[in-house]
Amino acid sequence: MPLLVVCFSCQREGESQAAGLPGETVPEVSVMTVRSTQVPVTANLPGRMEAYLQAEVCARVTGIIQERCYQEGQTVRPGDLLFKIDPAPLQAVLDECKAAVARARAVLSDAEDKAARYSSLVAKGAVSIREHKQARAEEERARAEYAAAAASLEQAPESGIYPGEAPISGRVRRALVTEGAFANQNEFTHLTTIEQIDPIYVRFSQPASQYSSLRRAVVSGLWKGVPLGEIKVRLLLSNGEEYPIPAGSFFPTWRWTRIRILLKCGPCSPTRP
Repeated sequence: MPLLVVCFSCQREGESQAAGLPGETVPEVSVMTVRSTQVPVTANLPGRMEAYLQAEVCARVTGIIQERCYQEGQTVRPGDLLFKIDPAPLQAVLDECKAAVARARAVLSDAEDKAARYSSLVAKGAVSIREHKQARAEEERARAEYAAAAASLEQAPESGIYPGEAPISGRVRRALVTEGAFANQNEFTHLTTIEQIDPIYVRFSQPASQYSSLRRAVVSGLWKGVPLGEIKVRLLLSNGEEYPIPAGSFFPTWRWTRIRILLKCGPCSPTRP
């Protein structure tokens, strides 16, 4: 009698899925946990260097420029001579002031003698009280004229050259006048400019559109505002190197549209122009 034998094999569902079909690759699955965190908002802003101090050297007397006494781009100190102006008219003004002082001194001396003499005579009745008061008034007027003449002499230029001196230390720009040019003190002829670049400012300006977008995001609550004192700034040079910012040298404005950094530049500093 024939027999039919049927064999069944059983396996677990996980084992069947793990085995899969012959030649089939089982995909890998990565599992990540998503959580909220704070991400800083950054902005890259181009900056430009600005002088710490800037002084315009203007003509204080009228005359012809005779000589430029510095090299353009030279570093000067306060008191260094920059320009010489024709001394002939200046010498005439100086002599006139000296003569006025001498004349006022002589008038004052005569008025003092007259007032002293009248003071002794008025007690004896030799002169009237009115004449004595007039002598005293003449003395005061002569003293005032002498003081005015002395002040004019103090303001007059020294003999020989016009003291076109540097008011501050720094680097001198190119001369705006040449030898033979006419400088007028009444028009404040601009001769040159001195810029102090040690220390130096680095100024950044943020576009108004970018600032408006940041402002709207903060107001709407999408982003969290940061106090001005907690803003972090990195200064990168043109070669990508980061320049250290000294503490207390960062000056942001309340609108974030302008940022100013004060840097101390040494002789070998990469920020020194």
